[in-house]
Amino acid sequence: MPRPKLNDRSAPEKMQQAFWTLLETKQYDRITVNDIARTSGINRGSFYYHYGNIAELAEDAIAAIYESPEVLDFITWIIHRSEDDIASLRLTRLLDMPQFRSSIQRIALVLGPHGSPALTRQFKDYVIGMWMTVFGIDADVLDVSQQLTVEFIASGITGIFGRISEVAFEGDLDALNRLPIPGIVVQLLASLRETAPADPPKPQSGDAEAA
Repeated sequence: MPRPKLNDRSAPEKMQQAFWTLLETKQYDRITVNDIARTSGINRGSFYYHYGNIAELAEDAIAAIYESPEVLDFITWIIHRSEDDIASLRLTRLLDMPQFRSSIQRIALVLGPHGSPALTRQFKDYVIGMWMTVFGIDADVLDVSQQLTVEFIASGITGIFGRISEVAFEGDLDALNRLPIPGIVVQLLASLRETAPADPPKPQSGDAEAA
């Protein structure tokens, strides 16, 4: 049996690429298995061998983006970037990476008019999970007010990612470097830790004797 060519892609890779190609011109909830099969050149049987439905394919395709170290680096830059030249050079270096540019453009597709509320929710949950890890916050102990604060932060980051490609790729890096959002994010997340319920006071020895 001949060995596969080095530039041959697996069936899942071809179907994921077809998903992104279709999402550029078609609503997510209108993409069908037939669309994927026709665009990827993979038959329906092969599709159902790997995925149960379009949602599973979309989850697989999007997960690959969230695992990208360049995307993680950019989100870190949003929080921790300073106003010096080093931060600007770091952003420029990221934008010069083809893989990063592709990932950002695909996230914009997920969050754009061809996406869906479910895909946007998935992105927000990803961002929130990362914030909680970075700041050492246990999401399970947050009260309703704190949960709303986290949701507000995630919505802001979602808005940035929804427009980042049209801003950054047009060369307007100064707009990104002037973003006041990092300071706001840090303050809000820090407030979640500061407002954590304190341990109840221990009874004094006199109180114990009186009891």
